[in-house]
Amino acid sequence: MAKNSGMFMILSLAIASSLSSSAANPMQTALNSVHCVARGYTFTVKVAGCQERSVTINTCLGTCLSLSTPTGTKYEQVKSCTCCQQIKTEKVDVGLWCQDKSDPSKMDMYYHQIETVTECACASC
Repeated sequence: MAKNSGMFMILSLAIASSLSSSAANPMQTALNSVHCVARGYTFTVKVAGCQERSVTINTCLGTCLSLSTPTGTKYEQVKSCTCCQQIKTEKVDVGLWCQDKSDPSKMDMYYHQIETVTECACASC
């Protein structure tokens, strides 16, 4: 029984030690979880008089840091918020088959511009 209680005590100390070390620096834990990237997003483009078309463009997706921390000589709480958002975008042409306005029995290719994300980052909200 003494061996088991000794082993329990060692395990308890190890767990307590690991909990207090991550609790001592929660900022590092939060920083390790920050990620913000461009990911493909598929949706249907609908334009009156045209056939619908599914396209995939990029959108920003991720987790950024928001915090309130004491700073200055009076240690007043200062808020800081960041959001995952687009930094750079570009326009892409999406071809749609649409009815010809002068001859409704004909279909013409019409190019509709859509904005897609090329770069994302955590930036001030």
